Amino acid sequence: TSLRAAILTFIESVEVILEIIKAHPDCFQYINATMRQNREVVQIAVQANGLSLKHALDKHRDDIEIVELAVKQNVFALREASLRLRGDRKLVLRCIAQHPSTLRFASPELQNDPDICEFALRRDGGALRYMSVEAKGNRRLVTIAIRQSSTAKGPPE
Repeated sequence: TSLRAAILTFIESVEVILEIIKAHPDCFQYINATMRQNREVVQIAVQANGLSLKHALDKHRDDIEIVELAVKQNVFALREASLRLRGDRKLVLRCIAQHPSTLRFASPELQNDPDICEFALRRDGGALRYMSVEAKGNRRLVTIAIRQSSTAKGPPE
């Protein structure tokens, strides 16, 4: 791995880097800073492995198009998005629709938002653990969580 990383840092051809990333998505983390600035390279990397967003520059982690590509490939890539985008209602709702536990990666404001929290809880009562302390004090939301959790487990025997 260290030899591969060393070799990748010297490659200056966008075309070569794109082919390498398409074949081996995990290589994105080893490419040089010049190649990481290339938007096309980042797009290909996150389309192949959404979690590659972790190794992207801040400007790409704050680029809605790149982040949408990343979460489309792996919803948990939301964790690596900028705080601004983790506060984007539409993006967060799409992620929660796929996997309610992604509420944990939402901005603190959205973890406190009753509508966002309810959306997550109606899909999985366990999302309660990712809500803000204030939202956990909302009786209506807690009731939804309890109902969702009990229906998921089935009726008591």
